[in-house]
Amino acid sequence: MEGFANSTNDIENYLTEVGKEQVRDSAKTLAKMSIDTVMASPLNRAQETARLVCDGLGLPHSAIITDTRLGETHFGDKNGAPIEEWRALFATLSDKFNNAAVGGESYLQVKARVGDFLFDIEQRYSNKKVLIVTHGAPAWLMETVALRTPHHKVEREQVLRTAQWKEITFTSYPHNEHFELDLHRPYIDDVRLEDGHDGEWKRVPDVFDCWFESGAMPFASRHYPFNKEVFNPSRLFGIASKGYPADFIAESIDQTRGWFYSMIVLGVGLFGKSPYKAVVTNGLILAEDGRKMSKKLKNYPDPMELVEKFGADALRYYLLSSSVIRGEDLRFSARGVEEVAKKLLMRLDNVRSFYGLYAPTSGAMKNESGVSKENGLEGLGHKR
Repeated sequence: MEGFANSTNDIENYLTEVGKEQVRDSAKTLAKMSIDTVMASPLNRAQETARLVCDGLGLPHSAIITDTRLGETHFGDKNGAPIEEWRALFATLSDKFNNAAVGGESYLQVKARVGDFLFDIEQRYSNKKVLIVTHGAPAWLMETVALRTPHHKVEREQVLRTAQWKEITFTSYPHNEHFELDLHRPYIDDVRLEDGHDGEWKRVPDVFDCWFESGAMPFASRHYPFNKEVFNPSRLFGIASKGYPADFIAESIDQTRGWFYSMIVLGVGLFGKSPYKAVVTNGLILAEDGRKMSKKLKNYPDPMELVEKFGADALRYYLLSSSVIRGEDLRFSARGVEEVAKKLLMRLDNVRSFYGLYAPTSGAMKNESGVSKENGLEGLGHKR
């Protein structure tokens, strides 16, 4: 059934005679690799391949270990259909990673199971040479796991040809659910480092709060405690310590439990006095639906597009006249900026245009009281 999608054994799909010869030829080169174990996909053609390879390596068929994680990509409702019908579902390689046929698998799902397989056998078959008999896409995706390649950086499929083999060297690493390198918690917790003296380093559960370094800013900026002759408790509030404590600090209200708190805790703890005299704070600018603005969600208008469309002054006035200046939250709306531009700035501009049209070009005019005024608004003869 060459040219057809096939991921289950309910459809007969065995090796052709040409395919068998290709497997036997590959087995001859594999004989030099000192293979310890053969693991294979449960599909008929993969099992047949594994048996032929074992014959070439001098291994009994009982040495074959079948693992469902090595199976072909699940084609769902396209199983048994021409492979081109399945491919037609995806416009780009990225689509294959993020989408699937009805009842089928995406490449991210295939990558997850072959990645799980790879990390599993790395632990259970340490220092062994394992021959993996699988299929084109699973084999290629397994290699991306071994090479630690993020799926969004994969440019093209590099699928092995029939009976082709490739050596992959693999070392375990901290990874996320997509089997991509991730050094954050909890993945980094599994990493152990050797120190060369039969010892081992591992991450401890207790860590400094991420606001510690921000809170230490008033002291760390003077390299305290390594520069005590300049920054020390006895001279802390003298001439040598100008700027400490600060007259005020300014940030948004969400820093109450972050920067504000950590600064005062460290300042009082180290020197018995707050590092600032007052706090100036503003509220939070939220998306129009009330959620926090996020690059991931893209739930905010491009500020530069607003400036191009309505002008920077409209955006400034909208923000400066809003509740955010009073320390309250603001649900940002592009319509609000547009309203400022039309109802305020446009009217001011109309006044300016009117004045520019009717203002005298030279000399002086008298106002209604008969007093001569130089050119300016007074020259319009308006009442006070």
